[in-house]
Amino acid sequence: MEILNEKIVTPSWILFTGGAIMVATIWTSSKSRKVSETEVSLGRQDEGGDERFKPNIISRALVGCGMWVGRLFEKVIPERWAKNLSLRFEKDTVDSAVAEQASFDLIRASINMVVASILIAYGTSQKLPLSTTFVTFMVAMGSSFADQAWGRESAVYRVAGVINVIAGWLITAVVALLASGLLAFIMYKTDPIGPLVLTVLAGFLLIRSHVVFSKKSKVEKADNQLLEVKQLSIPQAISESKKIPLKH
Repeated sequence: MEILNEKIVTPSWILFTGGAIMVATIWTSSKSRKVSETEVSLGRQDEGGDERFKPNIISRALVGCGMWVGRLFEKVIPERWAKNLSLRFEKDTVDSAVAEQASFDLIRASINMVVASILIAYGTSQKLPLSTTFVTFMVAMGSSFADQAWGRESAVYRVAGVINVIAGWLITAVVALLASGLLAFIMYKTDPIGPLVLTVLAGFLLIRSHVVFSKKSKVEKADNQLLEVKQLSIPQAISESKKIPLKH
């Protein structure tokens, strides 16, 4: 164990190769794009619509407490100050044709990605333990909340999404801890058969996960075809609906 006290120097070519593989994977992986879509959905400007997460008791309670605190501050803050603050958050009316040319949600998402990347890079350089998922989603939630992208109708859905992301982040850490300990114990007790069996099982689970995700993505893509703007007539909608398999 004395080797752990020595300084380990990783060759630069290994770091460069690992970084190139990560960049290529993020650029081409459909699962990474799914994470970006979830972030854009939680921070989008429009209220209501197709929300990805269902509200729960915790999200309702947090939204209720936030509204109660807001009403409390309205009584304390002078009316003139409140009007000046509200004017800063008024949204400009944009023509529908211009709005279709540039999406404010995508612009915000791009800026959020850059800010989150800067924070993650700085934290990593300072040797701080942080989660990229947690930082990225908190940046998105903070920016969307600041420009009033969360309304009365959508707040419970957005808060529920944040809670699910944080809970998943914490649960993943606990599961990884227990699973790694269990697998290490199995490999130690069943060497050399155990590692071989676990390797085959891991390969099977990875392939199965990829197949299931691909099928789910195809179904979602087919469902979204009915919502495309290019369909202008009822016969076109009927024709497209025939291509979508029925769900039981």
